[in-house]
Amino acid sequence: MQELQHPGSTLRARLRNLPVLATEGLRPAQITAIHNLEKSLAQGRPRALIQMASGGGKTYTACNFVYRLIKHAGAKRVLFLVDRSNLGRQTLKEFQHFRTPEENRFFTELYNVQHMQSNKLDDVCKVSITTIQRLYAMLKGEELDPALEEQSGFEGSLLLKEPAPVAYNPSLPIETFDFIVTDECHRSIYNLWRQVLEYFFGTGKFTGQRLSTEELSRK
Repeated sequence: MQELQHPGSTLRARLRNLPVLATEGLRPAQITAIHNLEKSLAQGRPRALIQMASGGGKTYTACNFVYRLIKHAGAKRVLFLVDRSNLGRQTLKEFQHFRTPEENRFFTELYNVQHMQSNKLDDVCKVSITTIQRLYAMLKGEELDPALEEQSGFEGSLLLKEPAPVAYNPSLPIETFDFIVTDECHRSIYNLWRQVLEYFFGTGKFTGQRLSTEELSRK
């Protein structure tokens, strides 16, 4: 379907020709964040970071640019990666309540969103929400105790562990996701879980994009 919608073009080319952002309902900081993100993507930069103050609406911002990546850039699948389950539940609710600007319909009326509770990736979902812990278990071909998803990788003894070893898994190839959005995983991905992300995008090639959102506490 995406090939029919965007004949003769590549993902990289489509990222350079995104339509004007509909700014109604967006705060100035959110507009700036999306504009700068899309400018970075158009320049072929494989990684980007969005920083917003606590309560600044970073998940809503993410819903906006994920919608644009799917609708206008033809992204086939976006992974939304969190470091604990309650963030995954919050993210799912944000997508369920997000109304798309052009159609004025709920995002989940147009695109399937999966909050993963098992290691089964739904092939029809445009957005897959999961903890980084579960993604690692999927790569290892192992089942995960759901209780392990309730603790952030930034907490306690997890920080003392060695980086998780990752080997190629043909059931979850490196091209599975066009984009990976990490929400607050910045606190743990550079220690225990770094290789989980590098499995997909560690080469720096334009096979996909990693987009991070980080929340800054107001002093």
